Amino acid sequence: DFVAMVRNTYPSLILDPSVDIGSALERRVDNGEFDFAVVAGLSTRSAIATKLLADVRFHWAGAPSLIGKQRKLTAQMLREVAIITMPQGAGATRMADLWLTENNLEVARRLTCNSLAAIAGLVIAGVGIGLFPESWLREGQGHQSLVRMTSDPPLPPLRYYLHWRRDDTRPLNTRLRAMVEEVADFSKPNALWLPAHAAAEPQN
Repeated sequence: DFVAMVRNTYPSLILDPSVDIGSALERRVDNGEFDFAVVAGLSTRSAIATKLLADVRFHWAGAPSLIGKQRKLTAQMLREVAIITMPQGAGATRMADLWLTENNLEVARRLTCNSLAAIAGLVIAGVGIGLFPESWLREGQGHQSLVRMTSDPPLPPLRYYLHWRRDDTRPLNTRLRAMVEEVADFSKPNALWLPAHAAAEPQN
C-alpha cells in the first residue's frame, strides 16, 4: 500500500526498500543509509527519533503433524521439539527470549532463519514450532496448516515504531513518513496464504 501510494503521489521517485532484522535496520537509519524504517521496539540510539505505529500480538504455533492435539505450549514441549525463530536482533526474537527467561523455560534446540515466510514453511513441514503475528495465524489456521497454541502467560504484545534520524527535516521525507503512518496495517493477511489468483490480481 505504501509503495502504491508513493507511486501515485510521486511517480518519478525511485524507492529502494529493504527487508532485514530490526537491529540492522536501526543501524542503517543511524548511519544515514536509510531515510526511515519500521522496527520492533524503541531505539537506544540518541540520534534516532521514533513514533509508535502499532502493538502486534504474536502466538506460538505448530503443525498438526508435530503437535497432534496439543494446543498449549508446555515446558516439556520446549524440551522435546525445536523452536524456529528469526536471528538475534529481531524484535520478535528478543521478545520471545525475554518471555522464556522470565518464565524460567529452557529450549532444547533452536533453529534460526531470517525469513518469516521460510519459518512458516519449516513449521508447516513439522520441523519445529515458531511464533507468528496474529494476522498470519488467522489465515494459516483457515488452511489448517498452522495451529495456534496458547501459553501461560501469553506472549506480550510487540510494539512497532517508525524510526528516523532526528536531524532529518527534509520535507519530502516528512511526507513519506506520514504516508507510512497512514497505511501501516499489521492486521492484514500475509500474501503467503492468499490463493495464487488473488495474490496476482491487480488492485484498482
